[in-house]
Amino acid sequence: MPHVPHRSLVIGTVSAAIVLLIDFWLKARFLAEGEGIIEPLIPGVLGLTLHKNFGIVGNLPVPAAVVVPLTIGILALCAFWLWRVHRDRPLLACSFAVLILGGLGNLVDRIAHGFTTDYVVLFERSVINLSDILIVLGILGILLFHPKTPSPPHS
Repeated sequence: MPHVPHRSLVIGTVSAAIVLLIDFWLKARFLAEGEGIIEPLIPGVLGLTLHKNFGIVGNLPVPAAVVVPLTIGILALCAFWLWRVHRDRPLLACSFAVLILGGLGNLVDRIAHGFTTDYVVLFERSVINLSDILIVLGILGILLFHPKTPSPPHS
């Protein structure tokens, strides 16, 4: 009998895929409108604008020739771990899937445009996108659901 994925893995992965599709749509919308001023949603806390991020986290200047292969390698490693844990640890597997989808969202953007399209302004300082949020949620899930190694016995 074939293995049926755990419901939490399916629901989490499908939900993240929907968020990724919304992210692609928002990126296309902001790119079509062009750069403009920040539209505050909650003044000083949350706003919307187009920001082309040619670097990595915090606009650190890292060339695409480094970022793209590194991202592909990290995503391949995450896919390997997803495959290894999907039967026994569905929440950990879901976390890897969410991280992979977020990484793919930014990777596709970087390959298609040479930058990632960010549009959510936080505290008038940082600009992120929904793929970034998926990446952070995936990392948090991995940290939360990864099995803890037993501590050595006390003598």
